[in-house]
Amino acid sequence: FHVLISDLDVVWLNGHWQRWMTWADQTQPPVPEATEIALADILVTTDELNYKHDEQGSRPGAGTDLNTGVVYFRATLGSLAMVQQWRKSMLNQKGRKDLTENVNDQSLFNQVVR
Repeated sequence: FHVLISDLDVVWLNGHWQRWMTWADQTQPPVPEATEIALADILVTTDELNYKHDEQGSRPGAGTDLNTGVVYFRATLGSLAMVQQWRKSMLNQKGRKDLTENVNDQSLFNQVVR
């Protein structure tokens, strides 16, 4: 099954997010701008503040991270492989003496992707 993870401080104002992320409802295909992302294994927000990069479809710039505040995982082998590698990288950090709090999952997500 597909999984949508959202931070507690995210507000969803309507149910139209599905038109950006899925082909689930054949009567309402994705909006034209979302045709390619509707086929991706994983969708994730970014911390990119330069709207021109978004308009051009550019990858996040240097110093810009993927933001795990909203992540959508499709039930695919690619998504499963990514989650398994992400989990493994978090487990490898657990118990480090220099960590004073939980492992930063967002930082490790970025490391696994890049």
